[in-house]
Amino acid sequence: MKRIFGIWLLTAVFLVTLCACGKSTPGISQNASNPTSAAITSNPTEPEHTATLYLMTAGKVQDQYELGYSGELNAAQLLKGLTDLTGYHFDVDKVTQEGDKITVYWADTATFQPKTGTQAEPNQDLDLTFYDFDSELQFMLDSTYTTLTKNLGVKEVFFATASGGSLDFTEEANWKILIDQTYNGNFATYYQQTVDPADGDTGNVDKTAADQS
Repeated sequence: MKRIFGIWLLTAVFLVTLCACGKSTPGISQNASNPTSAAITSNPTEPEHTATLYLMTAGKVQDQYELGYSGELNAAQLLKGLTDLTGYHFDVDKVTQEGDKITVYWADTATFQPKTGTQAEPNQDLDLTFYDFDSELQFMLDSTYTTLTKNLGVKEVFFATASGGSLDFTEEANWKILIDQTYNGNFATYYQQTVDPADGDTGNVDKTAADQS
């Protein structure tokens, strides 16, 4: 009788352990195509759909992650997904969309904002540490641009401040994009023109090339 009870107890413990192993942490799902990376969800319940978050560094796709969501997908969900995934604050005041055009009004707390931005707490598993203002800004704008265009089907992306002004970082990086300029995914395009006092010639400054010279 004791032997039968002992076998039953071991069987019960095994079944409980098996069930526990089959459970996953709420809000996190494993990316089947890339077992080493977890996909995040915007809702702790089982998501109905998945979108893709694109992490862009130096103008190229560094990695992709699945974002689970329910209901209708929008820009706010995607940007929150980027924030939760990376530890960089993709904070926005609002996002407006008209047809295939979308405008992102960045909040003062977005990480790239020089004086008011929330300091990032980078996800150490993603290798997203930037050592200059330009690289961090490019990462955030390029990741936003690619994620929105790939998931929402928009063709034109505009960036603005919360008050509707242009993103002006001429002090920090000689970089500026006007409110009515479409961001084309090529960060270097928006470095400002400079005049060489020796000959008066003007030209777009490629910051990367300048740093290497």
